[in-house]
Amino acid sequence: MRHTKNAIHLVCALLVVGGTAHASWNKCPNGQKLRWKSGVVSMRLNATSFFQSPDATAAVASAIHEMNWTGSAVKYTLQSDTGDVGWLNGQNEIWRMPITDPDIIAWTGSWYWEDDCTFAETDIWFDTEQKWYPLTTNKKKLTAYGGPGLPLASVAIHELGHAQGDGHTADKYCVMGGSSTHVFSNGDDARFYPGEYLTYQSIKVYGKTTKNANDLGVVHWRHTGHDKKGYSTHGRCRVADKSLNVLTGIWKNGEPLYYVYPGQVVRAEFSFENRGKETTTAGVGWYYSSDDHVWTSDQLLATKTFNFGVDKVGTKWSPNLTVPLTAVPGTRALGAVVDFDSKINEPMEKNNATYTHVLVLTPDLRAVSISGPKKKKLKPGDSTVSVTIDVDKKNWGGKVPWEIRLSKNQTIGSKDKLLASGSTTNLAPQTIVVDLSGVKKGKYYWGLRLLAASHEDDLQDNTVTGNKIKITKKKK
Repeated sequence: MRHTKNAIHLVCALLVVGGTAHASWNKCPNGQKLRWKSGVVSMRLNATSFFQSPDATAAVASAIHEMNWTGSAVKYTLQSDTGDVGWLNGQNEIWRMPITDPDIIAWTGSWYWEDDCTFAETDIWFDTEQKWYPLTTNKKKLTAYGGPGLPLASVAIHELGHAQGDGHTADKYCVMGGSSTHVFSNGDDARFYPGEYLTYQSIKVYGKTTKNANDLGVVHWRHTGHDKKGYSTHGRCRVADKSLNVLTGIWKNGEPLYYVYPGQVVRAEFSFENRGKETTTAGVGWYYSSDDHVWTSDQLLATKTFNFGVDKVGTKWSPNLTVPLTAVPGTRALGAVVDFDSKINEPMEKNNATYTHVLVLTPDLRAVSISGPKKKKLKPGDSTVSVTIDVDKKNWGGKVPWEIRLSKNQTIGSKDKLLASGSTTNLAPQTIVVDLSGVKKGKYYWGLRLLAASHEDDLQDNTVTGNKIKITKKKK
């Protein structure tokens, strides 16, 4: 038997190194898929040449832990090593060293036995010159959320994927593509993880774990394509109207905010994953939250049941969601919770919920016009008249509550004579019949008054006066 050097897999900060690949597992010349003969891969972290930081060591340990949490039978162990490092020394090592190519920040080099296509050794290098961000769960510090740091944990998971034989991915939302945007977040917390597709690929080669590996998840990232060198690109999930026209919004602090208003019917997009070992049926709940930490204690808007396979990340649009009429203007969130009714036994549930920010706009109702007869002689059985009103609204999906009143002056208030009231969604002029039998003779102004929408703060245009009316009594 002899050692044959396998292709070295590279990843760089801008994700531009490597050949185009489409969810491919590395193979030997005879077409067999590369694999470890044992189901356990022992890695050694060189404490001398690696980062002199407990957080950096913890980042690699976190990556190992996440890789071991999947439904695949292959598992990793990690131990510290203070000795020399090198190629083909019979050890699987992780260390740091200068990489002369400025486009390369880390790589994995592997050797395999040619006769049975099994790995003999694999080593992972991290570039000394790269500014790495050690272990953190604070999303604001990460590049995916506008922060300054390239996350060591995400690249470590990517390289560990190579270490078990997986290649680069272009056509899926997958950590083997753009690893820095393959991340789960809820609230301020963020966590990097192997994901469904790497798990699926690994199960096909190594089989399923014997342990309980139920693990459903949801993220606010989606596959958007791939770059010219074959790494998948990921973008944020979106919010659309009920016809799936994506809403407008802004970017703030590295995240999108979509404009919505109280009562608006919208749909939210999320990507759902199953990195366990079996297809699972589970319910999803969609919620409105006052902040971006979404959970079942928030306001439930809709539910639906899905089959979660283990072979494809499902990026799905929600059913119709109605933004609550009581929604307070400002930055809020729409979110999804997988297994919201807790019917699935999962060892870990932190990744069961995520969010997308929305910016709730302030409602504004406007009384456009009112007009009625200019003169009326009141007599028994003939006291009703027709009045035309016109209303408008902005940033409000609910009905417009209105009142028709008579006032002695052009200021309409709650103490003026109430003739009729109601609510409408009709923004075209409409005719209302009112009864004047209880009105004393005199001169009045027709008045239209709109009751304030929830959290409406500008009420100046909620009232309007129309023409005068003179009411007289017909003599007997």
